[in-house]
Amino acid sequence: MGNYAYLASASTKVSVFNLTNPLNPTFIDYPDLQELKNLFRITENVNKQGFFICEHTKSDGTNLEGKRWIWDILDPEDPEWIGASGRFNAFYWAMEGRDDYLYTVFRSHPDGSSSIFEIITLDYPYFDTVSTFSLSHSSTWNLAVEGNYAYIPDHYELKIVDVSDPANPTLTGIFTTDAEPVIIKAVDRAQASPGDTLTYTLTYTNGNVVSNDVVIEDVVPTGTTFVSADSGGTFDGTIVSWNLGTLSVGQTGSVSFQVTIN
Repeated sequence: MGNYAYLASASTKVSVFNLTNPLNPTFIDYPDLQELKNLFRITENVNKQGFFICEHTKSDGTNLEGKRWIWDILDPEDPEWIGASGRFNAFYWAMEGRDDYLYTVFRSHPDGSSSIFEIITLDYPYFDTVSTFSLSHSSTWNLAVEGNYAYIPDHYELKIVDVSDPANPTLTGIFTTDAEPVIIKAVDRAQASPGDTLTYTLTYTNGNVVSNDVVIEDVVPTGTTFVSADSGGTFDGTIVSWNLGTLSVGQTGSVSFQVTIN
C-alpha cells in the first residue's frame, strides 16, 4: 500500500516496512502485531477504507479455526485493531480485498472435499457474509478480482465468477490448461465396513476445444460388488463406462456408480 510493504510467514509476526527510500527500507515495529503469528495467508490488497486482512489458523490437534484479522491501516504508522472473524474447521487458501468486500476461498476440514468462494462485507463495524459459492473439487491457492469478475485458478482450470451482484455470484466460465477433459474422482465415505454402500462420483470438465466420442471408464475397486451406475453407465464385470458423446468447450458434469463392501 503506497510506500509500505506488509509481510507475513508461517513462523513470524507481521512485518511492516517503510519503502519511501527503496535503497534503505525502514522496519516499523508494532508491539500490537506481535500476537499475529503462524499466519498462512496475508492479503496484498487493501480496500478504499484501508482495511488490512490476514489469516491465522489455530489447531488443537483435531480442530482448526480459520481466522481473518482486520486492521485499519489508513495511517500505516499507527494501525488500529478492528476485530476478527473466522470459520470453524476451515482453511483459508486465498483472500483479496476490493472496495467494500473481502473475497475469500476456504476449504472445509477434515475432508477438504470442496472449496467455497465467500464474499463478506468490509463495512465497519459489520463484517457479514454476503454469499457463498461452491467451487466443487477445487484445489485453489489464489484468486484475483478485477472489475465485475473473480478469477480463481487451481491445478486443473481457471474458474471465472461474475461478482457484479455480490449477493448472487455466478459461474460464467471454466477454462482448462489442457485440451483433454479433466476428471476428478471422489467417494462419499472415508471409512466403510463390510455390507456398506459406497458412491463414487467422477466429475468431468472438458478442455478448450470440442471433444467428440468421449467415453469415461473406471475400474470397480477390488473387494467390492457393483450395484448400479447412473446416467446410462454400463458394467462389463470389471469396468463401468459412460458414453458421453460430444462435449462443448468447458462443459462440465458428473457421473457416479455404487458398490458394496464385500
